[in-house]
Amino acid sequence: MQSSSVRIGWILTVITGIYLAVIGLILIFAAETTFVPYFESFTAKSWSDLLTEYPKAGELFLMTERLLGAIMVASTLLVIFVSWKSYSKAEKWSWYALLITNVLGWSSAQAYHIAVGIVSLTLLPRSPLCFL
Repeated sequence: MQSSSVRIGWILTVITGIYLAVIGLILIFAAETTFVPYFESFTAKSWSDLLTEYPKAGELFLMTERLLGAIMVASTLLVIFVSWKSYSKAEKWSWYALLITNVLGWSSAQAYHIAVGIVSLTLLPRSPLCFL
């Protein structure tokens, strides 16, 4: 019999994993929609200007965004599996593994958003896409 805190924890972790997997799929299939605001915010240049001058560079940026989405889907599937199979059984190693990976993942994503200027240091969003 699992405690209610373990049950709530693994269910929330699975839900978060599903949410992140959906975001990864969005990055794969709608890369231009998600990447262009970051590019324009960071460079202060138009995406269409880049594509006019350097079409291969634009293609590389979008391929990199799609790769990020694929990595995100793969890693979140692993998080979902660990949550469902190990964390739900209250195995201690799984709690630490999920804690470390989630802290590293979320903090690196936040650092990226701050670096490209989508989210300020006060954590107030500047774009509706800042949480994608």
